[in-house]
Amino acid sequence: MKSLQKFVWIGIVWLMSIAVPADHCLGQARVLSPLTDRPGFRTGQIIIKIRDNQASLSRAMKSNTADTGSRNLNLLNQQFGVTRVDPVFQSRAGRLLQQDSPLTNVLLLKLGQGVDEQTALRAYSSLEEVEYAELNYLYYIFVTPNDAFFSSQYALYSPSYQGIDAVDGWDLAQGDPSVIIAIVDTGIDYTHEDLVGKVIQGYDFVNEDFDPKDDHGHGTHVAGIAGAIANNGVGIAGVCPGCSLLAIKVIAADGSGENAWIANGIANAVNLGARVINLSLGGLDRSSTMELAIKQAYQSGVLIVAASGNDGSGVTLYPAGFSEVTAVGATDQAGNRASFSNYGNHLEVAAPGQAIYSTLPGNRYEAWNGTSMAAPHVAGLAGLLLSKNPALTNQQVRQLMDATAQDLGPAGRDASFGYGRINAYAALQGSGNGSNYPFPTPVPGATPGPYPTPAPGYAGLCGPGMEGLFAIALIGLGWVNLERWKRKKR
Repeated sequence: MKSLQKFVWIGIVWLMSIAVPADHCLGQARVLSPLTDRPGFRTGQIIIKIRDNQASLSRAMKSNTADTGSRNLNLLNQQFGVTRVDPVFQSRAGRLLQQDSPLTNVLLLKLGQGVDEQTALRAYSSLEEVEYAELNYLYYIFVTPNDAFFSSQYALYSPSYQGIDAVDGWDLAQGDPSVIIAIVDTGIDYTHEDLVGKVIQGYDFVNEDFDPKDDHGHGTHVAGIAGAIANNGVGIAGVCPGCSLLAIKVIAADGSGENAWIANGIANAVNLGARVINLSLGGLDRSSTMELAIKQAYQSGVLIVAASGNDGSGVTLYPAGFSEVTAVGATDQAGNRASFSNYGNHLEVAAPGQAIYSTLPGNRYEAWNGTSMAAPHVAGLAGLLLSKNPALTNQQVRQLMDATAQDLGPAGRDASFGYGRINAYAALQGSGNGSNYPFPTPVPGATPGPYPTPAPGYAGLCGPGMEGLFAIALIGLGWVNLERWKRKKR
């Protein structure tokens, strides 16, 4: 009878191995749910912006919510239980904000317990003193971990491998440490063997300290794609191996980040001298606070790159949807639009985003999927262009990447690829030595060529190989135990 029980338990385990989704199996990471299924904002908080011509009110709000100099604000603060007001843009790192900067008038209000955020929004929005009021939206990283490791980084090779031709591009530029690429993300493992010595430690807005160490993995993976060290005998090479990386943590370990953290991270990246900002994150809601931070950064000459999203739909996500942002879609190993990649008229360029091998905390490496992986290819190329020609403006870098992109899909700009997949070699050839450089003709779409075959990967406890072993064990043990049971019955 005990043998029969073992037989039953083995069968149950095997059935579970088939029934449990692969993303919950040992050795594979959980696939994130669509943005529509995740919380959209931080409860108990709203963000308001006092009009710039009434900056004295914002200064008063920070010190005493009951005596702001505005009777209307005093009444609403009392009605909604506001006892704490913080500036959204805090000078935690870098230079202090200028007193006349519009960023100083953006405030985060902590509401009383049980207060309905939408009611508070309507009330504050109606005031003449308030330029806008919005929720403290939540934004998420765009990644789907993948255990299929590649024998080489196909994304860095020629278009025939569906890559961005960075290897040839390195003959023209490999990056300069004076060019800083800000990774506004989950932080970076700055002790990683392929990143050590090249990461500038910015601020951690999640834990409010000066140690932006990665406790998720996403930011480290993104950082490796943009600028991992080359020719050091270990790991991988980033697109711009000579560029410096700035670690600013705005996303928590669960993969979400507040609008206030992200907007503040963008502002501080500018303060710390970043020429390029990578935002491999986004959400459904268009935030005026984040838009303000992005406009200020773009006006300061910073190039801003953002992932288009991983819902595989035409929904415009933000910050990729802002006009100042270079929105990046993902291509797969065959040169097609990756099935998960969001698309739309706002999409500017594409880059490889499927099975991208890069760094993870603890000197580890894995291949991940996502527009989060596509965006840092573009940020890295921008770093190479600025290294070769520091006189380029952010707009010129943007135009150059667009003009030299390899046209994919319908001729010209389209919703699936934008201007096409970036081409590092062509862009660097056209970067010139001054501001009046020629724009090369976009490279025609190439027929998908061979690309590296995936190396054997660990598929997890519930992979098809393990299912087969369970099936064999089930049949064999079942037959043995059935014969024993028949003999005992006799």
